[in-house]
Amino acid sequence: MHVTKGSLNRVISRDSYWTPIRLKSSANKETLLVVCASHEYLGTLLKTNDLNAKVMGTWVDSVVKEWESKGDSIFKQTIHLDVKAVTEDGYKNGLSFLKQEVVPNF
Repeated sequence: MHVTKGSLNRVISRDSYWTPIRLKSSANKETLLVVCASHEYLGTLLKTNDLNAKVMGTWVDSVVKEWESKGDSIFKQTIHLDVKAVTEDGYKNGLSFLKQEVVPNF
């Protein structure tokens, strides 16, 4: 699987991060994964509030591995939204943000 990671974006007003990741199969099928995570989720998961480039790169790599493990079934959709949050409200807000403010730009 070929992976193209986009820039990691921080949204201070939402206290969250998001990034686009393009995945391409050996059969040239493609999908776009847009992942969003709250600062609280990342701090808890990574056990640090120092979310520097190295730490965030490692986290993005883990998200890629998670999606690669799903196999070719991910290519049935052209876009996937993956929200990582601590609370249900955080999940809903993240999903709404991706749908309304991020995805229309792709």
